[in-house]
Amino acid sequence: MAKKAYYGVVDGKSGNGIYLTWDECEREVKGVSGAKYKKFKTEKEADEFVNSGGQAANTTAKDEKADKPDIKSDTKPDIKPGHIDVYVDGSYNSDSNTYGYGVYMDDGKNQRIICGKGTCRYDGRNIEGEVAAARAALSEISKSGKYNSVTLYHDYQGIGSWADGDWKTNKIYTQSYRKFVNDIRSQGLDIDFRHVDGHSGVRGNEYCDKLAKVACGMELTRSDIEYVRDLYDVPGYPKSDECIIDNDAQHKDDTESSDDYEDPMGYAWFDESEYW
Repeated sequence: MAKKAYYGVVDGKSGNGIYLTWDECEREVKGVSGAKYKKFKTEKEADEFVNSGGQAANTTAKDEKADKPDIKSDTKPDIKPGHIDVYVDGSYNSDSNTYGYGVYMDDGKNQRIICGKGTCRYDGRNIEGEVAAARAALSEISKSGKYNSVTLYHDYQGIGSWADGDWKTNKIYTQSYRKFVNDIRSQGLDIDFRHVDGHSGVRGNEYCDKLAKVACGMELTRSDIEYVRDLYDVPGYPKSDECIIDNDAQHKDDTESSDDYEDPMGYAWFDESEYW
């Protein structure tokens, strides 16, 4: 049986999109000047390619790797006082058109989980979940007032590239995300975005991948359940639906007019300061 493939297309006959067969992809790009396309093994990689306007997916500068901690190791590097490490990931449930997100935070002494979900409004699928995860994490850290720096690990390149201005923000929610990060940084929080490869055994990233699936109502495999079993006693673990933040509850009066542009995804978080 042939392996499933995803063809990312930028500036094709129908604009940007992801296709599951070469025939569909060829129809979009053949004879179209300036069209870009690339084949990927995963939908997330294809999404990254399309959202970046045709830039290569999952690229990381070689000279950046030398000073990064061995985040695959089960033994965490020492975390300096005032600093916190954060992992984020998103998922998408096509049956309910719902994105989910998971956040795992560790300051060396305390761990915390945030899970949430919302209706996919901008056709961003799991990418909306990725953005929601980053925003949830940074919002909580900023509110706590206990940290002056954060390293945020993400497997979707846009989380760092949109925030740092390396990618264009062509959609309302990515524009809002960049403004949100700039506002947080203006308050004095030092944010270092670092890309990690998804599904590569990075423990924090694997945690968030499973948590995001739970949040949007996807079933976990037996191996997934075993993987997150040791998170059960971490504050914020979704032991019930009540532990999952519902972003839609903040959407009731939203519109997509420019006047409401600043925060179109309507985030609000639980106040659980006792966990810090």
